Amino acid sequence: MRSPFIPERKSTTRTNPYQHVQSASAVKCTVSRSLNATPTRPGTSSTTRLPNESIEPSLAKPQANASAPVGSARTAAQTSTHMHTYAQVAGRHPTELKAALEHRRAKALTPYNPDTWTSELRNVGIIDRFNTIPDGLKFGFKIDFPNITHVQTPMNAPLINTYSSEFRNTIQKEITKGRYIGPFPLPLIYDTLGPFQSSPLSLIPKPGRPGKFRLVQNFSFPSTPNSTNPSPSINSALNADNFPTTWGKFSTVYLLVARLPPGSEAAMRDVAEAYRMVPLHHSQWPAAVVRTSHSEGCIDTCLAFGASPSVGVYGHVADAATEIFRHHGIGPLDKWVDDHIFFRVKREHIADYNKARRVWHQQISTVGMQRKGDRLWYEGHTAADGNSEEFNEDCSSLIQDWSRISPQSEHDATFTYNMADIDSISATLGIPWEVSKDQPFGPTTTYIGFVWNLQEWTVKLSPEKVTKYLRSIEDWRSCPAHCLEDVQKLYGKLLHTASLIPAGRAYLTGLERMLAVCAEKPFMPHRLDKAIHEELTWWHRTIKNGAAIRNISPPHPLE
Repeated sequence: MRSPFIPERKSTTRTNPYQHVQSASAVKCTVSRSLNATPTRPGTSSTTRLPNESIEPSLAKPQANASAPVGSARTAAQTSTHMHTYAQVAGRHPTELKAALEHRRAKALTPYNPDTWTSELRNVGIIDRFNTIPDGLKFGFKIDFPNITHVQTPMNAPLINTYSSEFRNTIQKEITKGRYIGPFPLPLIYDTLGPFQSSPLSLIPKPGRPGKFRLVQNFSFPSTPNSTNPSPSINSALNADNFPTTWGKFSTVYLLVARLPPGSEAAMRDVAEAYRMVPLHHSQWPAAVVRTSHSEGCIDTCLAFGASPSVGVYGHVADAATEIFRHHGIGPLDKWVDDHIFFRVKREHIADYNKARRVWHQQISTVGMQRKGDRLWYEGHTAADGNSEEFNEDCSSLIQDWSRISPQSEHDATFTYNMADIDSISATLGIPWEVSKDQPFGPTTTYIGFVWNLQEWTVKLSPEKVTKYLRSIEDWRSCPAHCLEDVQKLYGKLLHTASLIPAGRAYLTGLERMLAVCAEKPFMPHRLDKAIHEELTWWHRTIKNGAAIRNISPPHPLE
């Protein structure tokens, strides 16, 4: 279907927008910085300037010898050149890209085992709810990327040049793992794939992990179409609410923990490169091209960080996985995107805990699944104050005793299951855990920035968050004015903390007023008023004094 944002072309003949770029069979290409030549081509002016844009890191080292410049003839006096030889492109035949794409269309790249997932979904009785997963894992998921009718390939973010070595390593990793198909000259991608649109890449340092970076694509670029980038952003055509998922937020996990029997333990696991494990359907590829250098790109065949539906699409797969775990008696458990928190109870409490789960299931069944925006949940008992309990499962699956199925330590044998049991189910499904991030079973674990203590029945802000939030407040107070994004970030941190300190919501009113004011002119800095200064002083003192902690209602006897 043609994109509603871009007018239909009058001509039925597809004009190659890369006629001035060197042929795909060339072994070498030249990055040209022209002083006055600005070639044009149909579709978009942002791609017509490829030879003139700032140089981005190549996947190969520069060569000293010269060659003919890219595009139409130019004199040496008009052009300064910088030579690159692309080792992975050199000598490639144009049919190589076509063959690679055809192979990927026939079989998506993912560690998940499609046949096992299909079988498990049928066995659990949830194939109707997750009916997109079988074909999605085999051939890729459709995530509503718009139809692309004009080529648009803007330059990547400046941080790519700042972290050029890390960028090259990241791109090479994606190519090596097969998730990027390429690199190929942009003209060849056009000839093979048709019109495409890339979104600027950027590298973001991972907090608390020196030397580690996250590659993100700005699918919201351009914020406003213009003469340079006339096509709307990819995200502007998408609605994340079309891909709802469950969210293991504070209130849901708090209720789960409060109802655990005494002596229970928790563990945390993180799915490795979660988004990248989910393949994209070939119909989505024209909107998923990535620009890796001045004149080359790759086709990204997997879910990417930055596309608005990604969290929901991955979340849908993760929801199915948690339901499969529950069906096999593993749990209770919950998740926040790729972070999974597992709880286990002592074997002596299995009967009583399952009895309680049957009661909760009966209460939940009267209302059923709820949906609001991109969130799914189940509604349980409604209290006298009108507030209803919220679950991320219907509690229909009962906890089972796995202690005799796999080798157990003396300590593990007193509980329903251990990490090896999680691994056993994960292996059949193909779920890849990031083992280096595992938090083994114990009385405490850190989840969504909070330390959950199942011995003392408390939940508090993690030390890392305490340090981060205090620094954010200090930085904020040192700056006299802030724009909308600044306000949103600080407000989000303090609202998160207010889960532990309900009284803290009264000290967010100043920021809430500022949010409304900044929304009218989001990029204009606004000065802080006296009330906000006073509120931030209260927050800083409260967090610094260790008051960001809350008691968890102790588990009541299970009757």
